Amino acid sequence: MEWDFTTKDVVLREVSYSLLDFIEDLKKEIDFNFSDLSAKERKKTFVLIYRLLHLTVVGRKKVEILKVFEIDAEFYKEMMESNKGNRDMLQAIHISMFLRNLSDSQGLLGDRENLKLINDELTRFHLKHNL
Repeated sequence: MEWDFTTKDVVLREVSYSLLDFIEDLKKEIDFNFSDLSAKERKKTFVLIYRLLHLTVVGRKKVEILKVFEIDAEFYKEMMESNKGNRDMLQAIHISMFLRNLSDSQGLLGDRENLKLINDELTRFHLKHNL
């Protein structure tokens, strides 16, 4: 995807670009790039790519990801290379969430508590959006 702003803009919250905005854009990109697939296959492709990006961004090891999705290393490599911008933007969104929580707590929130809050927020978001 291409944006009119940078990952730095998202991290510094100079633009408002949420996780919901990201998944909507990713869906549009998948629909465009895989227009020859059925709607059901495009949805599966979207979910797979999003999950690969998400698990990579949250620091899961490549070997774990390959095992969970039963994919080979070459496919994973291709997906990460072709989605580098998406991965970077998703990471910027996560960092922005971390910094928002820190700011909202006026710096009193420890890293561990902050990461738990983000994990809880992501879990609710993923459940709500069937991800």
